[in-house]
Amino acid sequence: MQRYKFLVAIIFYLPMVNAQDSTAASPIGYATVEQAFKALQEDPAAGRQGYEGWTMFSQKANGVYILWSFTPEFHPANPGVVRREIAKNKWPGKYQHGCVMQVPERVL
Repeated sequence: MQRYKFLVAIIFYLPMVNAQDSTAASPIGYATVEQAFKALQEDPAAGRQGYEGWTMFSQKANGVYILWSFTPEFHPANPGVVRREIAKNKWPGKYQHGCVMQVPERVL
């Protein structure tokens, strides 16, 4: 069931990602999924784990917890990443969500 929820979320976000102005800031802070993955791989403070083909990184700094979820190679949204940010130092809490999928132009 969780997989279908994520797929629905991707379908919802895909038109918004494609409609973004190419000069607009990326919702994940990196221009591409590959750049984000490489930066997290090189960050010694980022925890890494895998689950059913997904690669996840976690970061903590200044009361902010960031969870990165990278799609597996067999996933229809690959290459894709979802970035979730939770700030614990604000009440009632702050939650931000960014999602980027790189879709080949031949699919569009």
